[in-house]
Amino acid sequence: MHTTEHFKPFGRFLKTLREGKGYSQKYVALSTGIDQSVIAGMESGRRPPPRNALLTKLLVGLGASDAEIAAARAAVLQTRIARLVAAETQEIMDSNHESSLPGCVENAVLTAQSAVGLSILDSATRTAMHVILAKLAMAAKGENNM
Repeated sequence: MHTTEHFKPFGRFLKTLREGKGYSQKYVALSTGIDQSVIAGMESGRRPPPRNALLTKLLVGLGASDAEIAAARAAVLQTRIARLVAAETQEIMDSNHESSLPGCVENAVLTAQSAVGLSILDSATRTAMHVILAKLAMAAKGENNM
């Protein structure tokens, strides 16, 4: 799975929020009961963003404001979309079956186009989505040199 800056908006958000409140990962782990390695993994993008129950536990432990909670939920959604598009694109790149390639391309294009249209995406992720769309267009035309 991709862990570039384009594909970890929740991790960046979590780290910024935690550091802005002056908390260490260890402190957040102790105050929430969430293992420090899980927090570190989310911040680095190695782990996917948390589901609702864990996200709520994390945000309560951080003392997040209503605005920070809304921003956290947006970052989670953005990260999930970016990971989904990356996975669809990877499936295309890994496809050895010419017959399955058009379906993979169509799914990835639809996902990427939907994601690019969301105002919730930051500019770095939106740019990454445009790059992916260009690669998908090349694959659809049979230029499978991604």
